[in-house]
Amino acid sequence: MAFKKRPAVALFGAGLSLALPLAPGLALAQTGPTQTSAAQTSPTRTLVISSPAAGASVPGTFTVSISLVPAGGGMGGKHPHGEAFLVIDAPTPAAGDMITADAAHVAFPPGEHQISVSLPPGLHHLQIVAANHKGKVTYRVAPSAPMTITVQ
Repeated sequence: MAFKKRPAVALFGAGLSLALPLAPGLALAQTGPTQTSAAQTSPTRTLVISSPAAGASVPGTFTVSISLVPAGGGMGGKHPHGEAFLVIDAPTPAAGDMITADAAHVAFPPGEHQISVSLPPGLHHLQIVAANHKGKVTYRVAPSAPMTITVQ
């Protein structure tokens, strides 16, 4: 197992010296160029729509359930960090776009993995995307594959 080097913070006082590694989300000012590894930019998890299934016929009001699948499959979690948005009949937002709740972008309540949706009859395109707590779309968690359903 390889360990990544992380910057450390040195604490001094009362004759003691202690170097502590920084948490992954913390950073100190750095000088010189930095490099970003593929592991930092590639998503490690993917959002999926668990229900309804792609191509399904659903009533006017139905439940959308989501989950997370780790890269390579396996068991996933119920909710990404930040917010999940159901994108309805709209283009996939790009990473870095700001997203707010509206008729085409329905926010999942924090910690929830399912919501009830009402749509008019016809074909509808659905997708799930992740955003940080400020509503900025992030691809650290990959968006779900777009899917089409038919509302009766």
